[in-house]
Amino acid sequence: MRIIALAKRSILMVGAWDSAIVSLSGFLTNLLAGRFLVPVDYGLFITAFIVANMAMLIQASFISSPYSILAPRMEAAGRRDYLAGSTWITCCATIPVSFFLSAVMYFYFRKTLDGVGLATALAIFAFYVATVMLQDFVRRVCFTHRREPAALLLDIISAGGQVLFLVVMRSRMTLDMALIIVSGTTAMGIAAVYLVPLRNKSLPIRLQPICFAARENVVLGKWLFVTAGVSWIANQIYILAVAAFQTPIVVAQLGAARTIAAISNPAIMTVENVGTPRASRVVHESGEPALRRFIGKVTLVGCIPFMALGALCFAYPDGLIRILFHRSFGEISTLVRIFSLMPFMWFATRSISVGINALKKPRALLPVYAIAACTTLTIGVCLARRYGALGAAYGMLFNSIVLVTGFLIQFVRLTRPRSSAVRAS
Repeated sequence: MRIIALAKRSILMVGAWDSAIVSLSGFLTNLLAGRFLVPVDYGLFITAFIVANMAMLIQASFISSPYSILAPRMEAAGRRDYLAGSTWITCCATIPVSFFLSAVMYFYFRKTLDGVGLATALAIFAFYVATVMLQDFVRRVCFTHRREPAALLLDIISAGGQVLFLVVMRSRMTLDMALIIVSGTTAMGIAAVYLVPLRNKSLPIRLQPICFAARENVVLGKWLFVTAGVSWIANQIYILAVAAFQTPIVVAQLGAARTIAAISNPAIMTVENVGTPRASRVVHESGEPALRRFIGKVTLVGCIPFMALGALCFAYPDGLIRILFHRSFGEISTLVRIFSLMPFMWFATRSISVGINALKKPRALLPVYAIAACTTLTIGVCLARRYGALGAAYGMLFNSIVLVTGFLIQFVRLTRPRSSAVRAS
């Protein structure tokens, strides 16, 4: 029994390390791109990164998330067919999604690029979208099949590789080079997983398993896509609105200031991956009052360091930007101060959502996301169009307040003590 417990704990530690590597590399990639790219290219790089996240949203909603839910319930033979079908669906889906998102990026790239340069950037971006979709699918499959070391190998090569190559190629860094690095290292990670841990796995192309996987994924995925899409709109549309109505330099200023808030990403990803099974166990063994105490303790302990960091960023905004990026992005101290108020709210939002998901009530989050998304598409877009980066920053701050307040209200409502009459019934 002790050996089994240690094995389970080691698996959780691998998951925690993997989450830390992914989130930290995302932060460092953004930071190094800001250091080594000229501001115009950095603004386009940020825009490309946000648009590519749409590919992950589509892939996760319709393929990898349904697979993670349905595959553990299947017999071994059915699971193999389901894996093969989902894999080939992912490979085929990369083509139309890459073309569609490249068409979206055309409207952003054309502001500063034309001719061969524009065509080259769009081709590299299409390849980047394809690799991002495949990476997310392979990673989720590894966790579903308890192959956490394989997921760790994938992320060490892809995430660690892109940070390494960004540093090595810093003197020759351009937008094309940065996109080649992030997509090329991702492809290397996928190849390493297939050639080493999964080298003996075959993926036959058969129409029946592909149709079965497509049917099951669409039935479950449409609701996941609605929830994830509303969440994506609430959190990401501000940057795209600034990119649409302002110059890439303004996007670069917004991205540099937003890096301050992104410092919380490793902790956020860790609390989601490690805290979710712990919260589920707490509510199963001890009930909702224990879950309320657990989430309250995690939220309080996690928010304190981010509040201290926010106070430091608020007091010395220009100095921190120079330390992080070794350059100036103009007068962005107000932007940094606004974003310094967000990390603790982002952490609190995610930790509270862990508690709500542990209660098996994820639908309770949808109304909150819907309110935030409606606010973004109305007031937020107007602020970004009229006031640029400053308007987007204030809009994101308002959205953060809406989300943390709404999540807290829903969590308290779901875990409040029930009356004796309700219990008796």
